[in-house]
Amino acid sequence: MVFPSDLEIAQAASLKPLGDIAGEMGIGSHLLEPHGDDVAKIRL
Repeated sequence: MVFPSDLEIAQAASLKPLGDIAGEMGIGSHLLEPHGDDVAKIRL
């Protein structure tokens, strides 16, 4: 059995906006502190 490489998995993935992901977890977008396009911290 051949498994895909990490690079192949990453290239096949579709990214969602951080606000959408936070909303699915019940975290308001007003609590997100963006650090670039793909990373955010959550204010406590």
